[in-house]
Amino acid sequence: MSGSTHPTVALITCLHYPGDRLADTIARLGETAAYVSEIIVVLDGVTVRERQTVTWWASLLPNVHLIAPAAPLGVARARNLALTAVTSTHVWFVDDDDHWVPDAPHILADSLAQGYDVIAFRARYRDHPGSEGRIVDGLDQSRTITGADARRMLLGGQLHGFLWSKIFSRRVLGEDPFPDLSSQSDVVGVARALARSRRVRLRPEELYTYINRPGSITRHSAQRLANLHRASELVIHALADDADADHIAEFRAWFLCAGTVRTVARQRMRMRDALPALREARHAARSLGRGAASDLGDRLALELAALRISPRLAVALGRVAYRTLDARRALRRATS
Repeated sequence: MSGSTHPTVALITCLHYPGDRLADTIARLGETAAYVSEIIVVLDGVTVRERQTVTWWASLLPNVHLIAPAAPLGVARARNLALTAVTSTHVWFVDDDDHWVPDAPHILADSLAQGYDVIAFRARYRDHPGSEGRIVDGLDQSRTITGADARRMLLGGQLHGFLWSKIFSRRVLGEDPFPDLSSQSDVVGVARALARSRRVRLRPEELYTYINRPGSITRHSAQRLANLHRASELVIHALADDADADHIAEFRAWFLCAGTVRTVARQRMRMRDALPALREARHAARSLGRGAASDLGDRLALELAALRISPRLAVALGRVAYRTLDARRALRRATS
């Protein structure tokens, strides 16, 4: 895409039995409508009343397009389907139960006009509705990097695989960027988009808040550990052309090995259910070598060391760490 092309942004969201949050979702989408060229909503599982409400709301706005599959597709296939309806130059994916700045495309207009393949801005990730959260993506100042730099940052964990903190050129998304996984399809889609990207813009604005709720995709599926392993391999495959062995080792260390331990510890999974995935993670950790996480921080080095010794030890330490963290957060909320 050339910088002279007038940029337009399509906003995509998928509804899956939104229930009580539907009114808030519709209100946020309505506030955003003036700043995007089109809103594409996939009704990926709705009740009759929800369908009626959304259809009535969509009729009031000229730029809303509803897609109603005959049966629920799952978030990955629903997003791929939505992309087939996009007529805009850029795409922004949002989750219906999160919060975002409605005029984000206007705030990022200068970067959009300059024809970047991906624009990554800051977002706040909340582990649960009551948490303060942490900042992901973006930088404290605007910066342009190459696509190769962005790919290395994704492998190293400095750039995250979240969709909602990025606006993509439609070109780099291609066809069906999201694999049919019930979770972790986001990071694969991001990797595939970055593999086609030449220029990426990192922005300092905090424009999105993700809230991990009970029942969210990443907390609901019994397949989440298998998805983690599959997504790891798909990301590495997507970025293999310019990723060296050290970059791949870093990615496996933080995404697969530590990610498996943290998922089991945080979600309080039963060890007998998690042991097959944990053993795979231990095998991966042992194959990485001792220096794989040397640049990724003390916490990750400790997690890998414990995992190499015993998956049970690694999970036990993780659960203690999360209980301590939760206690500190509760104390801060009580005293604030």
